[in-house]
Amino acid sequence: GSIWGLGRATSSKLRDQGITTVQQFMNLEDSFVKQQYGVGGRRVQDELRGIQVHKLGVSSESIQQSITSTRSFSEVTSSLSDLESALGYHVTQAARKLREKKLVCSRMYIEMRASRYSDFAMRKGSTEVILTQPSSSTQVLLHEALIAIGSFFDADIPYKKIGVTLGNLMPEAYTTESLFEEPRTEVTESKNI
Repeated sequence: GSIWGLGRATSSKLRDQGITTVQQFMNLEDSFVKQQYGVGGRRVQDELRGIQVHKLGVSSESIQQSITSTRSFSEVTSSLSDLESALGYHVTQAARKLREKKLVCSRMYIEMRASRYSDFAMRKGSTEVILTQPSSSTQVLLHEALIAIGSFFDADIPYKKIGVTLGNLMPEAYTTESLFEEPRTEVTESKNI
């Protein structure tokens, strides 16, 4: 009953068959364990024998979920060119981290905020760009980010912070490039709040 992977019902069934120690379970015939306890029972038996059942390597659980680059300005700005320049820096940094980790993204979230101490504290803008072809290319991501920023920029707001988050990350080896299509994107939900 203390073996991880064997539940109460299996432990009870083993006791009823006179198997009360780990050693006895390990010594059972493979075919008997598979017939009585299924593939799961066989895997537990192999693990107890020191046979690796699950291969080590990249799994979806071990892949980073997102990469973010964001920073506040030293002074507020309402200049679109200042915001585009800062956004370019953040996209470049995030794309570099993607490539270092050999990942690509298919979503990019961009957000701009006013100072929390100003009259505009509750005003912010954001948008999400969905790439139909996952990428880690600074050129592709920057092109789409600069298009997207125009969809929610408001010249009346003194912005204090801008940032980008890259999401839907996957290993670059999982993607294939098309010979016939340019990467396409979709912009969803531009918001000014």
